[in-house]
Amino acid sequence: MTPDQPFSLAVFILCSILVYVLPVRYALVPLALSISLYPSNLLLPPPNIGLTPQRMIGAVLILRCMTTPAIRSKFKWGMVDWAAVFYFLMITASQIMTQGPAKAINNRGGFFLSALVPYWCVRFLITDKESFRNLIKGWIWGAVPLAMLGAYQFQTGNNPVFEIMKYGVPKITIDKSIREVDQRFILGDWHYRASAPFLQCIMFGWFFALLVGLGTNLFWEKRKLLPWIVPWCILPVGIIVSIAGGPMMLAALSMMIIGLFPFRAMWKPACWVILVCLLVMAAVSNRNPLELLANAGFDPTSSWYRVGLQKYTLHGGMSGHWIAGYGEIPGEYAAFHDLCIHWIYLVVINGLIGAVGFYVFMAACAWQLWKAKQKANSIEDQWFGWTLLAVWIASLMSMFVVSLFGEMYFIYHMFLGLLANAPIIVGGGVRHVGVMAEIDGKPVMLRYTLKQGQRLAIVRPPGNEV
Repeated sequence: MTPDQPFSLAVFILCSILVYVLPVRYALVPLALSISLYPSNLLLPPPNIGLTPQRMIGAVLILRCMTTPAIRSKFKWGMVDWAAVFYFLMITASQIMTQGPAKAINNRGGFFLSALVPYWCVRFLITDKESFRNLIKGWIWGAVPLAMLGAYQFQTGNNPVFEIMKYGVPKITIDKSIREVDQRFILGDWHYRASAPFLQCIMFGWFFALLVGLGTNLFWEKRKLLPWIVPWCILPVGIIVSIAGGPMMLAALSMMIIGLFPFRAMWKPACWVILVCLLVMAAVSNRNPLELLANAGFDPTSSWYRVGLQKYTLHGGMSGHWIAGYGEIPGEYAAFHDLCIHWIYLVVINGLIGAVGFYVFMAACAWQLWKAKQKANSIEDQWFGWTLLAVWIASLMSMFVVSLFGEMYFIYHMFLGLLANAPIIVGGGVRHVGVMAEIDGKPVMLRYTLKQGQRLAIVRPPGNEV
């Protein structure tokens, strides 16, 4: 047994007990925290099976969901779930075509446990605003120690977590934490890019950036800034110490869209304006948007690297492999150390088959937001839907300069689960209602606060039935 495996066993046992004994409204939090706080490359014994603690915790939780009538009765299979199945079948089919059935089933089985099981756990469990807030609270309070660890790595280049990550798959060696190539000039000095327990610094920053917009929904619980504003204000620390333009773009763009909330009724003309601007840009410029933004990042060479990757893919890199992809990163891409644009990563690994599956799934989740918009009446519900939309649009745009993998890919599927459940969550929580009555000959308004599922009952005195 390698030195990391006792830690993995402890995480699995503790979180598995918690997901089964905690109240339903908190049951998802241990899984969410295990994905974000514990390295995803560490395996449970025996390691040749390839099971991580997070995969097994998710399996235990989905088992609880399916075997508990009170949870199962709230779940309704819908179009978005068929889209998730379609997505999984498409990427599996592409892998079978390129890698053969045995390798494809093994590979996609791990993906199902890591990404789609957490997605369906969200579908089962996050069905009202209380459970949604508990999940976000768990993530943003869990982000506090992550940010502190990231700040330490940012300053010193040392990451204590690498002491156990070096035993994982892939192996993360100690020398990775102090590579000079992982330094960037920021805040007036050279600093190391933080990754903490994540496999890569950009994914580490993305975790914090995704929570910036979602965390604002905690205000509506008591309509107060404290205490949630404390961990929320620490989120930018995690973004900054990753020293990556992608997370900063995600956070800034999502907050910019959220800032347009007072003008949400003007979304149709806004879409037309954006479309016209894109058409004009395409007509008058001989550069694509990625080239125009290439000098905006911390490292222009990294931005132009993405431009070269995109050009190579569109002009010969995928020749003969557009349909099913390569199944893995091929020798044809040996000149590129990182497929750091998400649609390119999808096409290279799974071809157009896999890319279509992923974006159909994304579109189905976005359609759920439209259904939630039609049900949203209160300002709280409208804010909830608008923040989800803002984060989704910002993440979609950010994926043109980032490819998701590892921990962040699994967390993002949980976020897609929140989009899928948006029509269910809207309208939940506390409602304030009023009833006009007469007391001592004077009209008065009787105000009531109702929890989700509660209704006012009108009881007529005996003999006054209509």
